Amino acid sequence: MVPASMITFPPEAVLDIVKAVCSDGTNTFFLHGTEDRPLSGKQCLIYVVQGIATCAVRIPVHLEHLPSEAISNYVDAEVSILRRLETSHFSWSPRVLGYDSGFNNPIKFPYMVLTWIDGKPLEWTESIPPQGHTRDKVLYQLANILLELVSCTMHSKPGVTALTFLTDAVDRKIQRVKKGQLRDVRLEDCLVQRELVPRVIHDLPEASYFVLSHEDLAAQNIIVDDEFNVKGIIDWGFARYLPLQFAAYFPRFLAIEPEVDDPLPEDVVSFSSAFLRPSLSLQVDRECFISQLLSADSVSVSHAIRELMTIILTDPDVDWRHLVFEAAFSKGLHVWMAKRSWLITGTRAGLEPLSH
Repeated sequence: MVPASMITFPPEAVLDIVKAVCSDGTNTFFLHGTEDRPLSGKQCLIYVVQGIATCAVRIPVHLEHLPSEAISNYVDAEVSILRRLETSHFSWSPRVLGYDSGFNNPIKFPYMVLTWIDGKPLEWTESIPPQGHTRDKVLYQLANILLELVSCTMHSKPGVTALTFLTDAVDRKIQRVKKGQLRDVRLEDCLVQRELVPRVIHDLPEASYFVLSHEDLAAQNIIVDDEFNVKGIIDWGFARYLPLQFAAYFPRFLAIEPEVDDPLPEDVVSFSSAFLRPSLSLQVDRECFISQLLSADSVSVSHAIRELMTIILTDPDVDWRHLVFEAAFSKGLHVWMAKRSWLITGTRAGLEPLSH
């Protein structure tokens, strides 16, 4: 199998794709040297082509190890999400100019042609952007974007609450384990997680509100200009609709996330407390982001919804709740959490270890 990083496509075929959806017969050409060296994202190779508009031809070659149907479904799902965002007048996602989720096309592989968002990926460290106005400006913009996403996509699913949503997800996993479909996942660990579900849920009057969550809002998916003005959000392939209290979480560069290949610590109790404790600089950034949610310009999200989101993000166990939730959908994270006793001893709400 050829490594995805070495896969390329005939430049003429890529241009033919763009000519079919974004050309008036005038010259069409590559930008940013992508004719010979396409950009590489987490899932896609990206060719930047100038037609009537500047286009990004995204080809999910990093999924090439999956069955053809799975690759096609990935493209169909992302296109569906992007079109919903466009229909709902969300301002920050690329627009779909054309796509083909099959393999019978000029490049013999599924692809999307999207509007190109000019700029560069956000860099976020303890010193970049610099502390002060510039750093706060980025967080202020992202708070506004998150509120706009909530406003554009929030809807009700009668009869489906956060509790039933997460319980059903864990129950589906339990059935897969019983059928032998999830290697390395133990049934007893799934039962522990199911018992944890009520502890994860906030008792909030959110009814059955669902909103779209990007699910990979990492710094590299936030495009900014040289002045740290946010120009757009890319890579919506993992986006999904979630109950509001699960969708309301920090961008990934403000999150606490494990490396699932980390060795098992000798002292799980001490590790759990240390792991779930944000650094001082992270606390400062988080406090700024949360304050921006309440003060952001968006008027389309009610103050009550903003307060709910603030309650969720200021909970002392916000990261633990989020990790237990995500472990319902990620095999790697499930195994990591289970081996560390679900980090229960690191919670600040005084949760007692389960008796399993």
